[in-house]
Amino acid sequence: MIRRPNFIHDLGLVTLPENLKEVPDFLNFMSLNNRKRDAAETHQDPSGLLSYILMENRKAETTETTQFQADGAEGEDDDDDEDATEEIGGNSNPPHKAALLSLQHSSSDYEMYSLTQKLQYCESQVGDLERERAALNSELKYARKRQKTSKTQIEEHKDTVRAERDAAGISEELWQLYEDFCEALQPEEFTGERSFTLKKTYSGSYIKYDPTFMEFKSTVGDAYNAGNWRCECFVDYSDGGAPTGYRVKYYALPQLKGQTWENQWSKLYRLAISAAQQGSAAALDMLVALPEKDASSGEGWLFEFGFNESRRSLPILSQRWDFRASHNLLSPITTDAKRARLVATYNLSLKIENKS
Repeated sequence: MIRRPNFIHDLGLVTLPENLKEVPDFLNFMSLNNRKRDAAETHQDPSGLLSYILMENRKAETTETTQFQADGAEGEDDDDDEDATEEIGGNSNPPHKAALLSLQHSSSDYEMYSLTQKLQYCESQVGDLERERAALNSELKYARKRQKTSKTQIEEHKDTVRAERDAAGISEELWQLYEDFCEALQPEEFTGERSFTLKKTYSGSYIKYDPTFMEFKSTVGDAYNAGNWRCECFVDYSDGGAPTGYRVKYYALPQLKGQTWENQWSKLYRLAISAAQQGSAAALDMLVALPEKDASSGEGWLFEFGFNESRRSLPILSQRWDFRASHNLLSPITTDAKRARLVATYNLSLKIENKS
C-alpha cells in the first residue's frame, strides 16, 4: 500500500513533505493521482482505473512482504550461527580440529616420515663411504709410491744384472735362450729317489755321488736308456741347521725323437759358441753344461738340477731349481774332459782350468 507523506507545508495547491528526501516519492504520488484524474475526466472505464489502482497497491504490498521475508531469513541465519557456535563449543573435536587430526594421522604424513628416515640413513652411509674412500685414497697414495719405488729398484737391479752379463760376454738374447732351454726340461713322471751320505768333498754335485750312474740305473731299471731324465738334488738339514744328507729325485722327461740338440736349439748353440770364441768363460761353461750339439735329443741324457735357496718361496716348484749339468748315460764323460774337447773343437783361446 502506498504510504502518504507527512504534509506540513500548505502552498495552496500542494503541501510538501517536511523531509526533503521524501520529495521524489511525493512527486511520484502526485503524478499518479494526475493520471487517475485525467482518466476520469476523459470518461475512461472506471473499472479499468480501479484495476490499475489495485495493481499498484498489490505491487507495494508484495515489496513489503518480500522485505519482511528477507529480514526473517537473516534472523534465522543468525540463529543458525548461534546454534552452530553452541554445538562447536560442546564438541571436543570440532570440524576444523577433526580435519587437523586427519592430516596429522594421514598415510602421506607417515610416508614423509619414512622417506626422511631413509634419507638420513643414506646420508649416514654416504658419509661413512666418503670417510672410507678418503682412507683408501691415502693408502692408495702410499701404495703407488711404494710401487713406483719397487719398479725403480727392479730397473736398477736389471741394469746391474745386464752389466754383469755384459762383463761376462753374455748377451741378453743368449741368456734368454739359455733360460728357455732350462724351462723346457720340465718333469713329467716321478720314478723314485735315492739318498746319499753327505761329504763336503762332493760339493753337492750329483756326478760325484754317482759317477757310474749305478744308483740311478737301479732306481729306474732298464728304462734308463729309453728316454731322457731329470734329477733334482737337495741337501737335508737337521733341526739345528746342520747338513745331514744328500737326496736325489728322478723324473722322466717328454720324449724327443729324431732330432739332434742343435736342430732344436740352433741359435742357442751358435750364440754360445760365438761368445766363447770371443773369450767368454761364462759361454764356455754354458757349452759344458749343455748336451753335445750333434748328439741325439731323443734318449740317454740325465739333466741335473740343484735346489736354489733364494728361490724357496717361488710358487712354481720347478722354478726353485737351477740347471747345473747334462750327463750322457750311454757315453759318460767328466766335466774337465768335456771342457778340453770343446776348447779344441772350436779353437778357443781360453785357459783350461781343472774345476774338479
